[in-house]
Amino acid sequence: ADLLLFDVLFKVLAFIILSPLVAWLFRQFVATSGNAAVGNFDIARFLLSPLGLGVTILIAGLVCTVSFGELAGLMHIGYGAAQGLRITYSDALRFVRKRVVRILGASYLVLLILIAGALPFLIGILITADYLLTQHDINYYLEAKPPEFVAVVVIGGVLSSLAIVVLVLISVPLMFVLPQVLFQDDAVLSAFRHSRRLTKGTFGSILTAFLVWLLGTGLASILLNSTIYYVGKLLVTASGQRVTALLISLGIMSAIDLVLNLALAFLSVALGCLVIARLFREGCLAQGVKLKKAADEAPSLDSEVRRRLPQKAPLALSVTM
Repeated sequence: ADLLLFDVLFKVLAFIILSPLVAWLFRQFVATSGNAAVGNFDIARFLLSPLGLGVTILIAGLVCTVSFGELAGLMHIGYGAAQGLRITYSDALRFVRKRVVRILGASYLVLLILIAGALPFLIGILITADYLLTQHDINYYLEAKPPEFVAVVVIGGVLSSLAIVVLVLISVPLMFVLPQVLFQDDAVLSAFRHSRRLTKGTFGSILTAFLVWLLGTGLASILLNSTIYYVGKLLVTASGQRVTALLISLGIMSAIDLVLNLALAFLSVALGCLVIARLFREGCLAQGVKLKKAADEAPSLDSEVRRRLPQKAPLALSVTM
């Protein structure tokens, strides 16, 4: 219940914060383009300009910070559970609020490292496209699909696959940067060094857990959406020419699709956070690193009382804290 309450409340707060920011970015983009309407090429030109690139990195960093904030709260709850303690959603929100600056620094560090890892492959794709696809408009290539277009698609696919492999390998040593910043009070650069040290001996197990989580969530998403699609198709077919029945069927399936995908997204993120928190704790214990107690960051309830609370406390109890 606390995981879900925290996730819902944090998403609402993130929406309130990010929506004006995205609206401002769009207004700035339209103002710099000089047009009332913008197309794909205008967007690409803006994003590849120095101003657009800088703004994109800024916005991406803030979005990454919000994502890290969500992960931080969920990890805090999971970290406490790994120590036999209960952390409420309000404790998690307070925990994130106190560490906004650290979360911001950690998110930008991880983002810049990942960008540096992906940049050579992105440059390779852009150079290939610029060299082979300059004779005609992009719409011609999309429609006719000449050999040079196919070559760009193949080369782009190979480079993208290599980029994914590299980014996955880069992500493993970064896995504990956020927990180090959150739970061990490390500075951002120290957290990076300590994360690399903690993941050295358990690189294989962390990579396996990460891939299992990635494949599991991907397969669950495919299965869920395929089921919704086929059930929706059957309902639409059964509705026949009755417009009212068709609209009701589409409305019901859209609502089900939204609810189930939100639930899957929450379960996926929550499970990933719990796994990272447990792996971090086990890695610290294996290397003799002293762990802070999660209860030290949750002063709303005495640690001894918290230790006696059941894992599945009633929702009413969590609301009163």
